[in-house]
Amino acid sequence: NYNVTATDNCGLSPLNLLTNPGNESGNLSGWVITLNGGDGWANTGAYGEVRSGNFSFSGSYWWDEMAQEVDLIAKGYSSAYLNTAPPIHVSEWYRASSCCSSTDEYYFKSELLDSIGNVLASYNLGSMAAPVQSTQVWQQVVHTFTGYPAGVTKVRITHGSKDNEGWAGNYGTIIDDAMVSI
Repeated sequence: NYNVTATDNCGLSPLNLLTNPGNESGNLSGWVITLNGGDGWANTGAYGEVRSGNFSFSGSYWWDEMAQEVDLIAKGYSSAYLNTAPPIHVSEWYRASSCCSSTDEYYFKSELLDSIGNVLASYNLGSMAAPVQSTQVWQQVVHTFTGYPAGVTKVRITHGSKDNEGWAGNYGTIIDDAMVSI
């Protein structure tokens, strides 16, 4: 009885609700840039470094941050279904640029919001004040929201990237294949 569009047309994998999650459009469409420090976001990994596809996102020598908000109601999920607190999965892959450093800085935040933007639940992997160190090996941040309060209608993810060397260009943490799914 719920209006749900939870799987792709084959029913085999979760539907990624993000727009341009791995930068396959070759631009920053779907994302709101909230900080554009240094030389800003690049629409590909430094030296073409990607986890999958042809593009990824890469920050610069000052903090860069961007976010995307997914309206679950607009994506076809009913309030009644969302009030049953189905598991909401968020994930993203990240790594340091292999060009110039063995570590860069990164953080990831995901929030469940109600219809007026109040945060009902959140998850952080680091922050700008206390980032995690990315390495030259792809790492994945994964979190599943469960048991959250009724009223969730949106999911927002925010991530930040910065290189540790202060080089001009885009040698910060490379980000690829973000995902929000129910």
